[in-house]
Amino acid sequence: MKRITSILIVLLTCSSSLMAQEYAKYTTKKAKDTVFAEPQKTPVVNEKAWVEPQEVKNKETKSFGDFQAIMNKAGEQTIQNNYRQALKFYTQALEVSPESESWRVYISRATSYYQLKEYKKAIKEYTLMIEDSNTPQKEVAYAYLMRANVVAETGTKKEKANACDDLKKAKELGIDDMVIKTQQVYALKCR
Repeated sequence: MKRITSILIVLLTCSSSLMAQEYAKYTTKKAKDTVFAEPQKTPVVNEKAWVEPQEVKNKETKSFGDFQAIMNKAGEQTIQNNYRQALKFYTQALEVSPESESWRVYISRATSYYQLKEYKKAIKEYTLMIEDSNTPQKEVAYAYLMRANVVAETGTKKEKANACDDLKKAKELGIDDMVIKTQQVYALKCR
């Protein structure tokens, strides 16, 4: 019985694979009776043309790979509270980062500067992140919120007025009121 079942499975598999090789006739709606031949494979004229884009892609991937490896090292230092060492790695990462990933370095450096109580530098990094056109909107909103938070915590009266503007912009970009209520900037009572 097992032998017959095995033979049936083999026959079904073979017949279905043979059927998969058959092509349907192609028709169009414009000319109902028109039948087209099966599509043919396009011969590769110059194999080198197909290799070059792959080589370029590998260079980009390698650069991103280097960037990611350095960011990982920096992240390890951040976890261990070695913020100075993390900043060195983040700066190296910025040198090799693809343009589309620079914002990740800015936010990471801003966080490290904040932890080191170097608030002016943290504000500068958040500003770079906001100005970077590759920063996703959600992250721009976060940068506005965090910049406002740092200023609310450390800034002068005039700077705190600017923090309210940043908070307003963060709200416009989608930061939830519940998140804002957990931040230092909430104490400013911005209207």
